[in-house]
Amino acid sequence: MKLLDFIICDDIRQEANNKLSLMGIYNEKIVFQHSKKTPPKWPLHLKLGCYLRVQFDANEPRPNKGFINYKLNGAELISAPIEIELEQNPIWVFFLIAENFAIAEPGKLEISSEFQKSGELLGKYDVSVQILTKEHD
Repeated sequence: MKLLDFIICDDIRQEANNKLSLMGIYNEKIVFQHSKKTPPKWPLHLKLGCYLRVQFDANEPRPNKGFINYKLNGAELISAPIEIELEQNPIWVFFLIAENFAIAEPGKLEISSEFQKSGELLGKYDVSVQILTKEHD
């Protein structure tokens, strides 16, 4: 099982012809801008999408269970099951959209995915972004 993509973004939209559009792709930071007069009031809320694409070799076992976990500064925020349809395609795509996702404070947001078959771990992938604030004029 090989990770092809693990992308964090603002939104994921289902388009015509079975296409997906990823909006507002983040790199290593999510920055909340604020003015000197109005500092951020925590928690801050946003829509947060997670897009994951994995590839299987021909004879590899396929998972029958999966999870996506979100942690902020080490504290678990969300643990969501990944819906798995048993199919033989070599590339699988998963995505999760967290509506009104509450960010309680600046820090490290860690997102991990885990895939299992009958309780045995087949793959685990992690990505992290820094949550920052930035003052503007």
